[in-house]
Amino acid sequence: MKFLLAICIFVISFNSSSSERANLDELTKPIFDSLKSGKIEKIPSLALSNSKIIKYFSEVDLEQFDTQFASEFKVLGKYYSHSLIHEQGIEGAFWAKWYLLKFERQPIVLYVEFYRPDETWGIQSIKLKNDVDDMIEKSGDYEIGTLGIED
Repeated sequence: MKFLLAICIFVISFNSSSSERANLDELTKPIFDSLKSGKIEKIPSLALSNSKIIKYFSEVDLEQFDTQFASEFKVLGKYYSHSLIHEQGIEGAFWAKWYLLKFERQPIVLYVEFYRPDETWGIQSIKLKNDVDDMIEKSGDYEIGTLGIED
């Protein structure tokens, strides 16, 4: 009986976890749709529009954020695609995802933080990281540094 209960709890937690992840994907979908259509002018405003955090930004702050993102995207050329490269967080409360965005000139990483203070997820923060080569180099240095270490 305990075994059956444990299996039920595992299945329920797995299903809720995957549905939460799908919910997070729905929050980022407008970002990727805008990039695909070439509408890069208001990505942060679009991303934060359904988030509770939006009320803490002034119009000027949002315009500045939008301008900063748009200028980054303009120098990268044509957008091709994105892929999720990493995700982690505190299940059910705070989650972060790193997406590799492929552009004509070079790839960049879009870092998105999600927060759920109550029953509703929202985007908490978005950042662009254009130092993909440095990230890979640091990761490689770390991996090389752990070679030969025994448990």
